[in-house]
Amino acid sequence: MKTATTKWLLLTALGLLGFILLFERDTLDTPDILLAQRRILPGFNPSRARSVEIRLGTNTLLRVEKTDPGVWACRYPVSYPARTEPIERFLKTLRELSFQGAIHPGELKSGATNGLAAFGLQPPAAVVTVETDSGREELRLGKRTVLGRQIYLQRAGADRIYLTADSLLKELPQSPAAWRDPALLPAAPLRIRRIEARPQTNGFEVARDPQTRRWEMLKPLRLAAHTAKIDYLLQQLRLSSIAQFVDDAPEPRLARYGLAPPRRELLLYGENGEPQTLQIGAAATNRTDLLYVRNLSLGPVGLAPRAALEPWLGSYRDFCDRRMMVFDPEKVRRIRIKGKETFDVVRETNGTWRILPPFSAPADPALVMETLSELAQAEFIEFEREVAADFKPYGLDPPLREYALYETAQTAAKSPPKPLARMALGKPKRLLLFARRDSENSVLLIPDNPRLPLAAYQLRDRQIWNVSTNQIAAITVTQAGKSFRLVRQGPFNWVLASGQAQFHPLTIEETAYRVGRLRAARWVDRGKERLARYGFDRADYRLLLEVKGQTGARELRLGARSPGGGRYGATDLGPPFGWVIFEVPEPILAFLESDLTVQPLP
Repeated sequence: MKTATTKWLLLTALGLLGFILLFERDTLDTPDILLAQRRILPGFNPSRARSVEIRLGTNTLLRVEKTDPGVWACRYPVSYPARTEPIERFLKTLRELSFQGAIHPGELKSGATNGLAAFGLQPPAAVVTVETDSGREELRLGKRTVLGRQIYLQRAGADRIYLTADSLLKELPQSPAAWRDPALLPAAPLRIRRIEARPQTNGFEVARDPQTRRWEMLKPLRLAAHTAKIDYLLQQLRLSSIAQFVDDAPEPRLARYGLAPPRRELLLYGENGEPQTLQIGAAATNRTDLLYVRNLSLGPVGLAPRAALEPWLGSYRDFCDRRMMVFDPEKVRRIRIKGKETFDVVRETNGTWRILPPFSAPADPALVMETLSELAQAEFIEFEREVAADFKPYGLDPPLREYALYETAQTAAKSPPKPLARMALGKPKRLLLFARRDSENSVLLIPDNPRLPLAAYQLRDRQIWNVSTNQIAAITVTQAGKSFRLVRQGPFNWVLASGQAQFHPLTIEETAYRVGRLRAARWVDRGKERLARYGFDRADYRLLLEVKGQTGARELRLGARSPGGGRYGATDLGPPFGWVIFEVPEPILAFLESDLTVQPLP
């Protein structure tokens, strides 16, 4: 008995569930039913709207049409791309529009015309016409009620006058341009491949290389263009908006806006080859931060931000890539420098750098990276000659100096590889140098950069020598005709072998440790004949470092104070570098002046 009852109750519950799912799922609650009954446009579906027209009084304000799903276009007073969001919001407001009261025909005063006029409906203040897939809806808007929170409204074909909230007025466009897309380039191609800037007197043409994605100058000269700058300015154009439309006439008075002819005409080409043309005119008299602008394919004249437009008024020189060398430092495997001498520096498999014969020596990785950084930052100041046929007068054929970067470390190839980047420097002109970029026929002017190396020693590893304290046999100091010699007999055990000197074994041990690992703060010059230039004759200081098991001694000379506050040092590195001059690091200099001098250095 209990089993049968359970089955019966279960069947009943399933039946009720099916009834709810089939018949009650979309049934509105009582408040929703009452609200639906008060809709002014029951059954109106915004997605089926095809056009919207707004009239103020007897004049048509604007008309928009749907061209594709979710895409609207203005059709009156001009054809122009429209903004979807405010139109869809307005249609949603129409769908939600409900009346809060109604005035029936019998309640109107005698005389239909006078009766409608009393509510601002003869003529109406505004008329909204919406065409849909299934027909046409027209709403006539009257004046506000006395309290001002409601308006009178009449639906075409209905004999009643409705009272509805004034929310519709807030969404109602107030100007012909209210629903226009304010974007400066509303229909610009997504991928702009080429840009023409007219007029030709100061214009230019650039195109993007499809492989490298870099912009290249095609006219008036074939040069590298400033890719980052052009991309940024294009992005600024895309993000900029028309602040105000000022002239919708089919033939606007262009001269008054500085558009006859325009100061600049930009032709933006996409993949389909059809350009969008933007004309830039004069500044507004009362708004100097805005310039008159016209999208030629759309017609109306507007005002747009000066900051986004004015950079395009510059000449082609403003859009050139002023960098002398464009490269990826990670790809550089070989550097060839032609200066006071010609030498190569290569990156080895373990990531270290080495100067190749005849200047065979380890290179300082920090100096090599500094050199690459300086080359990457080198920019020309001005054109000396835009197109040159003869480069000899400028010292560029052959160049007096040249820097070339290669992607391969190979040097002895029958056909040398093409460099990643190359820069040639020539004769000086006042404080500048004539220069030429790889594969270009222009003569440029560039500041001389003393941080760029001219000789192999300037990239040599700054470690002068590396001798442990236990390898040091003795240290001899000679200064101003006097000298002393200290012999190391063991850890912290130093003996004065000759001369006179005040020293302490602990500090001498530390000083010897630092001198044994002598390192240059920076390279300064080369050549024994150059020593006097740096005050070595005046200082008259020599230190000889004797190493166990080796003949001869390592020699260090000290010269004048350097501008950086240190002191010049010099030593003989042997062939091929010979005598080199460098700055002694301040920590080593302090120990030398404290423990290994006969008298204070001048």
